[in-house]
Amino acid sequence: MKYKVMILTLLSFSLNACVTANKDNIDNATRSASYDVQAAYRNILVNAYSAKSILQNPEALGRESVETDITSPALDLTVSPNRTFQGKLALSKPYSSTTIVDGEVFKEREGLIFIDVDSFRYLGSTSSTYHTDTVNTKFYDLPNKAVIGDSGRLNEGYLEYKASSFSDELLTATCNDMWVLKAADNQNAKLCTNSKIHYTPNRVDTVQTCYTINRKGDILHHEGQSTIMRNSPDDSDLIFKSFQVN
Repeated sequence: MKYKVMILTLLSFSLNACVTANKDNIDNATRSASYDVQAAYRNILVNAYSAKSILQNPEALGRESVETDITSPALDLTVSPNRTFQGKLALSKPYSSTTIVDGEVFKEREGLIFIDVDSFRYLGSTSSTYHTDTVNTKFYDLPNKAVIGDSGRLNEGYLEYKASSFSDELLTATCNDMWVLKAADNQNAKLCTNSKIHYTPNRVDTVQTCYTINRKGDILHHEGQSTIMRNSPDDSDLIFKSFQVN
């Protein structure tokens, strides 16, 4: 299940806090400039996506290496919407992931990502393993323009997962996404989200992903980090770092 969570949270396009910029090198013009965050969010959903996530402490699982490759093609906007997701008319595009443990393929997954036709927001995803993986149930408006330091709520929803590898029982965890615009350099900003996945009051996983954007909202780069808590307090949390693969 720990590998599944990483895959799903990466696919949730949670744009969150990652590397903090050196503020001393950011001029006042950049701080006061406005960035089209609505266009950036749309580009994140439409553009092709390719990322690699690497476990930074594989020894916590008794392994030498754990990594996951995730890819999703660009959304075909010429195709008329012909699917529904949670009762809403939606556009969809496929994704695939491969988890490699100690140099050998451990798990392969395929699924669909759904985007609301009317609001153009990320609705959720399904997979070949589970009928439904993630579902966003509440959306908060993104401003058309934002300046460095602006932030707000993005989505609320839930994630389905199996109770264990030996059980078909599906459990749910609640998800909350926030967004923030951070300084990157004198030309660009980082549109970031901080996603929290609440399994129990004592277990909250976090996923942080940042997209470097220009003022028009074009996506230039993305990277992130996630922390997956272990069931036992004696076990180390799992730290994953992800980066863009061109």
